[in-house]
Amino acid sequence: MTTPTIVLGIGQAGCRMVNDLNKLVEKEGKQEYFRYITLDTNGADLDDESPEKANITKIKLQKPARYWVRDRQEFFYLDESLELETEEGTGQKRPVSRYHLDSGQFRSYVDRIESAIDGFERDIQKKEDADASIFYVWVLNSFGGGTGSGAFPLVGTLLRDVLDSDRYVVNGIGSLPRVDDLERERFDPEGQNQLYVNSYTALEELKSMVNYDHREDYEAPPVRIESGGTTTGMELKPKTRFGQSDPTFNKYWLVGYDEEEPFEAYRNRMNRIATNAVFYFAHKDQPEDFPYHDSVADETLMGISSVELSIQAERANRFLEKRDEIDRLETEIEEIESDIDDLGTAKDYLDAVLELTLSIDGEEGGSQERDGPVAEDLISGAKDARTDAFDPSTDLEEITISNYNADRGEVKDELDEILERAHDELDAYVRTPDELDTGETEYDATDVINKFYCKILYQTIENDELSSHEFKDVVDEIWSEYEAKIKDEYPNKFDAMENGTARGRWTMALAEFLPEYKRQQQEIADGTLRPVKKALAKRRSKNAEEAYERAKPLFDNYERLRTLKKLADETYRGADDNLSTDLATLRDVRSRKRNARREKNSDLGDAQEKLREYREKLRAGQRKEGKYQPPMENLDRLDYDDLHRVVSIGALIDESVVTEEAARDVLVDEPSEEDENSSESTDVDVHGMEVNIHELEERGLIDDSHKAKITEEMVTHPSIAHLIDKGILQREDIGRDMEALLESGFLTRDPIQDIRENPPRDVTPNAIVGFLMSDDNADPEGPAGNLMQLESDEGEFDIQDTLSAVADGTIDDPSPMGDGLSIRFITWFAPVALENTSEYGTMYRYYIEEDNDINQHLSTLTDEDVTRSFGYPELVEDEEVLRRLGDIDRLPPGHAPATEPVEEEEE
Repeated sequence: MTTPTIVLGIGQAGCRMVNDLNKLVEKEGKQEYFRYITLDTNGADLDDESPEKANITKIKLQKPARYWVRDRQEFFYLDESLELETEEGTGQKRPVSRYHLDSGQFRSYVDRIESAIDGFERDIQKKEDADASIFYVWVLNSFGGGTGSGAFPLVGTLLRDVLDSDRYVVNGIGSLPRVDDLERERFDPEGQNQLYVNSYTALEELKSMVNYDHREDYEAPPVRIESGGTTTGMELKPKTRFGQSDPTFNKYWLVGYDEEEPFEAYRNRMNRIATNAVFYFAHKDQPEDFPYHDSVADETLMGISSVELSIQAERANRFLEKRDEIDRLETEIEEIESDIDDLGTAKDYLDAVLELTLSIDGEEGGSQERDGPVAEDLISGAKDARTDAFDPSTDLEEITISNYNADRGEVKDELDEILERAHDELDAYVRTPDELDTGETEYDATDVINKFYCKILYQTIENDELSSHEFKDVVDEIWSEYEAKIKDEYPNKFDAMENGTARGRWTMALAEFLPEYKRQQQEIADGTLRPVKKALAKRRSKNAEEAYERAKPLFDNYERLRTLKKLADETYRGADDNLSTDLATLRDVRSRKRNARREKNSDLGDAQEKLREYREKLRAGQRKEGKYQPPMENLDRLDYDDLHRVVSIGALIDESVVTEEAARDVLVDEPSEEDENSSESTDVDVHGMEVNIHELEERGLIDDSHKAKITEEMVTHPSIAHLIDKGILQREDIGRDMEALLESGFLTRDPIQDIRENPPRDVTPNAIVGFLMSDDNADPEGPAGNLMQLESDEGEFDIQDTLSAVADGTIDDPSPMGDGLSIRFITWFAPVALENTSEYGTMYRYYIEEDNDINQHLSTLTDEDVTRSFGYPELVEDEEVLRRLGDIDRLPPGHAPATEPVEEEEE
């Protein structure tokens, strides 16, 4: 059973720890049992480190600028040396962090915290499978920064003040920097030095909150609330239990930092330790005295560490993604190569079409071969179609002639009809867009027919019709007969007509002259009484009329043919231009496809190299501080189900995480054309499907908001045992790495008391080892048996014996977890002597001892800077520290300042 757990993350580090914990909780499907509250003075950090989740209450501590000038003088823990930051944050100033809470909005912050806790308690009480009799509360923060180290004492005291101590167990985890290498002056600039000053002052205050000295008369110290415009203040004080005052924190764990680790690695490890600890205790059946070990029952301050054996899940997932990328790239390259081949075929075809020029005399231009791309039937058909599709004597006779010009629209309509008949004859011999992959062109197969047919039609009209048209001969005869008269009638245009075409002679003179000459001769005949003259005039009038009637229909036919020839030529040239444009586009598309193939091949090479790199690293395994990852083999057998939770689609639908319609749209493939009439696709039972979460995310069925609703009951976890069964992990590798991890010292070496040579206090801490492990990995009947009981037939390793030896027999029972890809160990150490830590002991010595000055080692800071870094003087118990606080008027009302001890004079 999971103990309901409330986690407060304070400052950037605390929020980051909460985020890391929430990822594990969601992965385990336990989000209903956890509620988070994050507080920070920097809104950007709060947003970055604390995601928007239904079970996360984000509290931005607003800059308290309104009464700052007044309160800086009146609040005992502030003074005029302090300034608010111009931007967000506290500038690593612990008293300023306290003031962000202890300001005019204090009540609203308290209300939001109480509201979140009350709402969570109500939710738990509604759950049938939850125990609402006990709640764990954790406060997570770092000690070196400003917000976390400056606010956690007030938050912890507030929780103890408002919560029922019989039902709420308040614990804390704080991370420390290491300062055991002061000689190098590696802590400049001042901000780095302030990390260690903040850690020391926060630890000094923490001592009184956890009854560090184990005093029998201990009474938890109150924390004063100064806000509200009053200088008298009020006190928050932990409630008493069974007639005694509890410490502010039931248990407080410190996380140490090895300065040889890179900061990013430390930060990740710190998050992992806090995550594993909180999750471990939430799933542990505890007796009354948390965390239930006689050896630490009276200890409230402890160190904690965590190590784990896990597979390289992230790298393995990247390996699979890279493998998928390679498959995708190879498919894309094959498709591009096919496109290039198809485009090459299309280019060759259009090249041949454009190069080939047909002639009615049978001699074609270009290099068309008998077996070339252009069909012989198309060539011969284009020549034959002119006789089959067009009759010049009848097809044009209805076309209107106006102002010596054939109506272009009517001729165009006639040409369209002619081409339609030609297309019917020739379509079978032309390659269609479906037969040619013409890429991004606007290729139209009719352009090919139009190019060839209209060229032949043009030549036919020109050579067979217009060049020997009777109209020319008739005009020549008429011109010869009337040449002298025309010259007299049109002296200015005569030379042009004399040297011009038959059409020019007709349109410029004859078409007008003949009717006029007929009229003139008729008038002469009608106006004379002389018989000879009358007869001659009548004959001339009749000859002119006959000449006109003979030439006029011939001209009309000639003009219609001439217009048709012109439109055929325009259609031919338009088709040729279109095909040329198509060819240019084809070449451009083919060039781009070749460039794309080159880029894809380059990407493929990079991906293959990266895959080899992942494969080598997975096969090699790795051992980092606190995290051992065994080698993986037979990676071709690896798939996403081996790395990600597999979820029941039916459960997602039943719990309204997704709809059945959405699941069907995403998971059921559309039927192919031949299966369109089949009912098989509609009969697919999506309720019975089980799909890994990675695939559901990739296919867009779920996102982070859906994942937050997936509970443990809906999923099946992958496991190390399963990977052993598939041959991807080897039992011997697991055993060797597990034993090496247990013997490495990371598991049982106290990470906090780092002054190991001549420590100020002789303290030997007890190490208590617990672990998180999935049922699959603990199954004695599993492929490798219980992994915590692995032993080699050759005696190379014996995990149970090794664990007992390194933990000196103090091994806690395991807590169950769903994640089967890791085995996580949690070790807590007690007692802890702060004097044996560099954060407290070293800093205390340089700060307090008369012969030392902190400035000698933290070059940018002085002893007074250290004194002014205390955020809670009322929590300080050390007399020398109190004296120094009194010297700068930092003691709360009612605290008499300590005085310098007076040395007795010798008699």
